[in-house]
Amino acid sequence: MTVMDKMKSILVVLLTFILLLSGCGNSSDQINNNPSNTTSKDESVTKSITLPYTSTDSLDPFKVKTKSNGEIVRLLFDSLITVNENFAPTNVLADRIILTDESCSVFLKKTPKFTDGSPVTAKDVIYSINLARNAKDLYYSQNLINVSSVTEGSDGSVVISLKHADDYFTNLLDFPIIKANTDGKKNEDNKDIPPVGTGRYTFLENSGEYKLVSNKNWYGGKVNIEEINLLNLPDQDAVDYAVKSGKISICYSDLSNNTAPSMIGSSVYVPMNNLVYLGVSSSGVMTNLSIRRAISYGLNRAEIVTSAYYGAATPAKGIYHSSFYDAIGFQTISEKEDIENVEKNLKQAGFTKKEDSGYFYNKNNKQLSLTLVYNNSNSARGLAADLISKQLSKFGINITVKALPFAEYQNAIKYNSCDLYIAEIKIPANMVPYSLLTAGGIKTASHDDIVNEKGETVISAAHAAFNMQNGTGTLSETVSCFNEQLPVIPLCHRSGKLIYKGLSEGLKPTSFDPLNGLQNVSIIE
Repeated sequence: MTVMDKMKSILVVLLTFILLLSGCGNSSDQINNNPSNTTSKDESVTKSITLPYTSTDSLDPFKVKTKSNGEIVRLLFDSLITVNENFAPTNVLADRIILTDESCSVFLKKTPKFTDGSPVTAKDVIYSINLARNAKDLYYSQNLINVSSVTEGSDGSVVISLKHADDYFTNLLDFPIIKANTDGKKNEDNKDIPPVGTGRYTFLENSGEYKLVSNKNWYGGKVNIEEINLLNLPDQDAVDYAVKSGKISICYSDLSNNTAPSMIGSSVYVPMNNLVYLGVSSSGVMTNLSIRRAISYGLNRAEIVTSAYYGAATPAKGIYHSSFYDAIGFQTISEKEDIENVEKNLKQAGFTKKEDSGYFYNKNNKQLSLTLVYNNSNSARGLAADLISKQLSKFGINITVKALPFAEYQNAIKYNSCDLYIAEIKIPANMVPYSLLTAGGIKTASHDDIVNEKGETVISAAHAAFNMQNGTGTLSETVSCFNEQLPVIPLCHRSGKLIYKGLSEGLKPTSFDPLNGLQNVSIIE
């Protein structure tokens, strides 16, 4: 073979080798760029999210103590009803509820089953409600204090007998339902085993790893996220650090300390029934209804929400949240100041002289001067107090703001060493505001009959709330008395905040169930 022939042979081999390499390269590119293969790989990686969990705390809904486990409990157990964003009861395990005077009959849906496949019966509900009534450390027992007995009806219903009528008792039926006699059990390590529930998920533990697995038989249908990893964290400080470091997928806070979680993601505010208000002294100038009204009309509640609570609140229209379905149209407080009514009520209170500055003086050439105190551990209330002082100064109402430690703050209220104070109270789920209307201190906070501006003898707002609490009064009567007497001055209703990452839209959190709607969301990149 000549040199030239050898060269040609080598070139043919090299060319064939290059073509083979090129063909392999094209084949490889087609595999790597195949959308279905890429999606499959991604789905296998992103099937789960992570929530905080405390292994030293129970997942028994009537023993749970930590915030983290309390939120997990809502995923493991369903209740008869849940309270929606309008503070109205929505049936869950209950099919229908009949409330008449001192009796509440609950008829169960026929489809729900416990995770072991057994149906939910009246006996399970009776067992659960009695556990709830005796859960001294939880709010369930206080909510159910009006219950005198629980029995099974001849038609399979649950019959709850009440000590007195309660128009909104149905709202209190949000306690978890467990299968009878499945609580109080331990595993081989002497740890509590969660009772059997009907919820969206079941709890699994394996060699120190914890997770929630979707309940395939959940009556509500398919749960999109099949697994939830539980990160074992010993206390709230550890939870806060895990949130901050990005290890947690969802975080809910009621913002009680006015500090949002340090987590980057999508967020949604959660309406709460927590009323922030101005309490008033039981002596001195604040006993004058016209003064109370002038102050109320002089407030810009929308600005307080924006500047003091950074939007995590709703301006108060009255005692009840503006979203509360049964109070719409009854409450009359304005979000912004009403100058005409400020002037009208100041004049009625004897502050009739007005200077070019807009300030009002009484016949002794004195302006209205008041002292406002707040607990110095709450920054939002401090911002609100300063805003209130600024807003009312436009009308010549001088407010001296004092930030006090909690004990001194309590004493200032108790001994009437202040005219006004900022406070907060949670209106119960059955909407009885009795504790609020006895906190104001003025005469309208007593049960005594009073004489109104028309010279008519009427019951006080507190007396109306007492009647509502005992089943002899109505919400509309209580609201009417409140509007007329203004024993406290509402500012806003606070909100909580839910932050989440890596999830599609669909979460509809409520203060009763921060993870409401989790079954409808999907994991996204």
